[in-house]
Amino acid sequence: ESLHYANVASSYKTLYDKLHGRANIEREVSVVVEHLDLKASDTFADIGGGTGAFTEVVRETAKPKSTMVVDPSAGMLEYANANYQQLKTVPMDALTFAKSSGAKAANKVLIRGTIHHIPEDQLKDTFLALLELLSHDNDSKLLIMTRPHSPSFPMFEEAKKVWMENAEPLEKYISAAENAGFHVEVPDALPLPVSMPLQLFFGLIRNRIWSTFSYFSDAELVAGIEEMKATYKGPRIEFNDDFNLLLLSLPLKRN
Repeated sequence: ESLHYANVASSYKTLYDKLHGRANIEREVSVVVEHLDLKASDTFADIGGGTGAFTEVVRETAKPKSTMVVDPSAGMLEYANANYQQLKTVPMDALTFAKSSGAKAANKVLIRGTIHHIPEDQLKDTFLALLELLSHDNDSKLLIMTRPHSPSFPMFEEAKKVWMENAEPLEKYISAAENAGFHVEVPDALPLPVSMPLQLFFGLIRNRIWSTFSYFSDAELVAGIEEMKATYKGPRIEFNDDFNLLLLSLPLKRN
């Protein structure tokens, strides 16, 4: 997967903009700012923020005191460094970042669409480290946005299997967070309506917009798209790209 992100880094923002457009991105940003209660006095960290494109829209909207985009992919952060000078880039995974001295100022944290990349054997330690990181400020919050275990958007059958093998049910993250000591709330899910030309959507698959498609060769992707054509025939395709939300805060006894 790290190779996948290195390969798509230069085109990732363009691919994502084609999928969602400005309206959906602004809806996501509004949800992030609202649930994190992100203010000018906060230090915001976007873990798994990739190119920083989404992070930058959050920064422009809420204007926190400081904003970090954290990602283990050097290629992704290279784009952020070149395009968003007001973001501080941090080349680390979630666990390494949470344990680092540079993370200590962060009190509002986002993990959006990437928590499934945390290895299962690191999940417990990651939540424990994040709790310790955020424990310096009773106003601290961590928002997790993750797509459902069963994908809400169209895929060919083998891709669905890969997706479900690499994703975890929401209950697993709730349990891991509660066991670490977080107070966990489950806000309403965020459905993002997508409507786009069918051939453009197939192009996103060919360009491996999600890491799921990195498991397939070019020929296998072409075959998968042919399979999908039997179901999706119109000039356009419409679906919801759903995000489940988890809002984590310090244990109630600390408030």
